[in-house]
Amino acid sequence: MRDKPSRATRQLRAWLVVVTLVWILLGVGLAASDSRDYDRLVDEAGATDADFAAVAVVLTVVAVLAFGVLFRLTSVARLRTGAVLVFLVLAGYVLLGLFMTSAAGQASCPSLGFGSTHCRSVQDSYETGGWVIFILACVSAAFVLIFIIVAGALKQDVPSAAPSTPGGPPPPPPPPSPVSQLVHDLKELAALRDAGILTEEEFQAKKRELLDGNPPAAR
Repeated sequence: MRDKPSRATRQLRAWLVVVTLVWILLGVGLAASDSRDYDRLVDEAGATDADFAAVAVVLTVVAVLAFGVLFRLTSVARLRTGAVLVFLVLAGYVLLGLFMTSAAGQASCPSLGFGSTHCRSVQDSYETGGWVIFILACVSAAFVLIFIIVAGALKQDVPSAAPSTPGGPPPPPPPPSPVSQLVHDLKELAALRDAGILTEEEFQAKKRELLDGNPPAAR
């Protein structure tokens, strides 16, 4: 039987979902970006624009997978799985940010083929973008790591209904109450009278015995 997520589990899930959505949007933006100036910087660093876009797509796909795991949250174990996936995505963005800053530093204006002023502007903006991604990814990864530790400390969510013990005998039925037992016995006597087994006098005598054998509160 499925476990019902606790309040603490749902709160951690909400924070992780927000973080995941932010990085999904960022990944889509990076994968769809098309700038010839930045393409030259990437080429100068020994990669291609297609490689850069492929990395962004892979990270976005993993982030979407993590979002799916967190969206269908059913237990603490599933929360930890989603958090680990988000952490891996953020680790990838940390490396991607370092690559962007390194590419901006390695590029030389003559090899890029445009003026020094424009070249420096492109390098600065690309390097700034890399540092922004690196710092945001590091901060987000730190928070997600805390979430993973907290999720590991959470107790397993309490099931919504206690499952029966596998392989064990079923629990005995609760004993009938005195009143319900009396009603049952009276019905049996009435059935015996209607079937002709008991006469009216015998029925009344048995009925009186049953009623006298019960405490007044049960009458």
